[in-house]
Amino acid sequence: MNLLSACSYTLILLGLSSLFMAEIISPVLFIFVLVLVFCSPFRQSLGLVFGRGAINSVVLVITLWLLFNAFYFGADVLAQLLTFSLTLLVAILYSPKAYRDHLQILLICVFYLLAATLKIATLSFLIMLLAFVVVGIAYLNLLNIRREELRCEPIHQL
Repeated sequence: MNLLSACSYTLILLGLSSLFMAEIISPVLFIFVLVLVFCSPFRQSLGLVFGRGAINSVVLVITLWLLFNAFYFGADVLAQLLTFSLTLLVAILYSPKAYRDHLQILLICVFYLLAATLKIATLSFLIMLLAFVVVGIAYLNLLNIRREELRCEPIHQL
């Protein structure tokens, strides 16, 4: 795992924990998505990847369960929208190009944090928001450094 991936997982963990602290998502859903997020680096060895021709049935069932949870158990529109975005996050993490979608992961986690901040605003939560901003800035800097490295690589011709 490189530094950029570590920042990705830190942002996801901060975003999910903010939703849990604000009591927007249930503890069962929080633990389920947390397990899915931490299993995502091993998705290819476990065979849990969205394929190009066919969708893996396990990932499809997980995605459909999260969507059902969004519409059936969501008490309000915000909870439904956040659960739907959890589905999107899991789909991004289990896609073949999961680690190329860094900006999407960052935007989803920012959305989680803003939604939780609107619901509760305590001192401990504001400290968590500050930690999120610091990690987010470091994440964007690492992403820019990576783009510069990719742009400066010489193209090998046959």
